[in-house]
Amino acid sequence: MNAISDRVRSVTLTIALAIVGFGVGTLLVATGAGLLTVVGIPVFDRPAIQLVLSATLLQGIAFGGVALLYSRLGNTSPPLPVAVPSRRDLAIIVAGSVATLALWVGLSMTASFLGLDSATNQVVTTAAKNPAVLLLMIPLSYLLVGPGEELLFRGAIQGRLRSEFTPTVAIPIASATFAVLHVSSLSGDGKLVYLGGVFLIALVLGVLYEYTENLAVPALVHATYNAVQFGVAYFSLSSAPAVLLG
Repeated sequence: MNAISDRVRSVTLTIALAIVGFGVGTLLVATGAGLLTVVGIPVFDRPAIQLVLSATLLQGIAFGGVALLYSRLGNTSPPLPVAVPSRRDLAIIVAGSVATLALWVGLSMTASFLGLDSATNQVVTTAAKNPAVLLLMIPLSYLLVGPGEELLFRGAIQGRLRSEFTPTVAIPIASATFAVLHVSSLSGDGKLVYLGGVFLIALVLGVLYEYTENLAVPALVHATYNAVQFGVAYFSLSSAPAVLLG
């Protein structure tokens, strides 16, 4: 009975961590946008500022901060494992990046073949007026987005679940939590298709963390995956503005 209650407590805590991370981040972004508006900076007319606020305050500071605070206050043992990648880790990072990108292409082709629509992420929608801001998201993916999201979802959440579950259970639960949190950033039809893709990518990241026990590995793979997507979106928006904006 104690084992069951411990597992329920772990799942509940991981959901709470995700909600707190998202809630704190949303509050920080709203506060930052409000302060900039007060001093005369029109945030809602400047997609670059919107994306930087989200990447910095939500995905970087809030997600990463909640994970680090949980690790410190919860006395997690071992603490969130982050180390300079070894030569073996670097090889895994390259392989993982290729695997996630191949999976993305495969999923896109499959959805297209089946005639399934996929929702649009608000990053692309926001950048439609000024695609160049997507280039800014490439370094931010490595500096903030990848590290922040991996600290929370793989480090804190998956790590907590691993204390009570086997990897075959912990990784899917953490991946599902990660996918569900993307709902608020989607628009248009095909949300389930998009979330299914996010879930599968998260599974790969979870396996990489489980295998290497180094958060730097999934963080760099995640960042590379995002960076390539931003690059592709930039060229797509830049080459066909009339279609994408009108």
